[in-house]
Amino acid sequence: MRKIVVGVGNPLLGNDGVGIAVADMLQDISDDISSDIKIEKSMAGGIEICEMISGYDLAIIIDAYRGERNGNVKEISIDEYEGRVNHDVNFINAYNILKKYFKMPEVKIIGIEVSDIDYGEISEEVKKAIPNVIEKIKKILEDENACRKG
Repeated sequence: MRKIVVGVGNPLLGNDGVGIAVADMLQDISDDISSDIKIEKSMAGGIEICEMISGYDLAIIIDAYRGERNGNVKEISIDEYEGRVNHDVNFINAYNILKKYFKMPEVKIIGIEVSDIDYGEISEEVKKAIPNVIEKIKKILEDENACRKG
């Protein structure tokens, strides 16, 4: 089973860069997680992310989402995911179009709630959420492996 994790965000915009920070941490500990997982980072919009994940069986996308409480972590359905619109088609629309013509993976999205996005560093509340995100990724991968074996 081919798996990819994509950390999405802009590290120049503080909390928006948390997806990139998670991908960086995953690269540091990738041997502890799984040897057959690809880890990527993206500051791109929907079509580019879809191109990254096409051909995989499972894609896990890590991204910040706007909310009121910094650091809340939750799995978001693909239909709820607003993703990025950078003069581009958003992720949901790109994914739905491409899956009609190409093999697209099952997608799991882990969102990290952020109340503010501004130039600077990732806030302490959001940084504290990163280990929780890593654990969610490990759980998704374990569940997928168990389904494959069972």
